[in-house]
Amino acid sequence: MAGGGFRPRKEGKICPKAKFSGGRPEEGGAMSKAAARAKAREYEAVIGRIRDVVSARVVTDDGGEPTEIHVLARDRRGAKNIARDVESALLTRFGRPVDPSRVIVAQIHEASESGLLPVRLALRGVSVGRFGNRTEARVVLEAEESTFEGVVSGAGSSTNAARLVASATLAAVERQFQATGLFSLDDVAFVALGERRAAVVGITAVGGGAEQHFIGSCFVRRDEWDAVCRATLDAVNRQLDLLMKKKAWTGGDSPLTDPDFSGA
Repeated sequence: MAGGGFRPRKEGKICPKAKFSGGRPEEGGAMSKAAARAKAREYEAVIGRIRDVVSARVVTDDGGEPTEIHVLARDRRGAKNIARDVESALLTRFGRPVDPSRVIVAQIHEASESGLLPVRLALRGVSVGRFGNRTEARVVLEAEESTFEGVVSGAGSSTNAARLVASATLAAVERQFQATGLFSLDDVAFVALGERRAAVVGITAVGGGAEQHFIGSCFVRRDEWDAVCRATLDAVNRQLDLLMKKKAWTGGDSPLTDPDFSGA
């Protein structure tokens, strides 16, 4: 058409059949980099909700399949347990079985705000039984999802029972560290503070040829034996705090027996 500048429309090229439908790749097809990264973030979000996991990084192939799974976790549980949790979580949430060799777990010691390792002992049970003229004290402690029992028996006098309970508590502590002779009991006493009573326990910690003396206390709330246990733990936990400042215990020899330790 003259003057109108009419130009015939060019026919476009016919594109081959697309691999994507509704934003999803066909089975075995490739994702865009953005889609693959979005899928990786979904995996990371699920892994990040697993107990003791600090962070996760997932590398995927073009189809969104995980090829490498890097996990940073606290050392409260074994790396194999965490890796199994990762495999189970991805299988349950996404229906994707994961090759265990693709899960790499790195573990860290997490310090508290004071810079100490979170190694604390919790009381789970205490019992005192009398058998004729003898008394047996049994104490169960918990630390990092494991339990440790201490059992001590001796003369069945009323004044000795409290010492037996404190000694059983120390025995349970030593079982945690798989060592003996770490602590010796100095004395146990009950004192009146206004209208309340409290248990006071003195212990001596031996290490590297040096002696360190510690004292712990606890108000009597449930009963006297419970208070003695908690007072003993109060003294022991103070000692552990000081030792952890000197040297982080990583599962080898206990720092309580470290010959280089000479006190705080």
